[in-house]
Amino acid sequence: MGLATVPFWILGQTELFATVISQTPMFETTPIGFMMWELWLIVIGIFTITRNEQTPTLDN
Repeated sequence: MGLATVPFWILGQTELFATVISQTPMFETTPIGFMMWELWLIVIGIFTITRNEQTPTLDN
């Protein structure tokens, strides 16, 4: 899911090109990419927390 955000970020770079080259079409997809990336980070964080709680410990 983290890699799925890359195309949105690449398309979002057209906003930068449009400031220099006025004929460049502009796609405002960067916010979508960042929101997807944030969701991915939350999912990974929840997975890590729940996995650490299930890890058995060695108590003597």
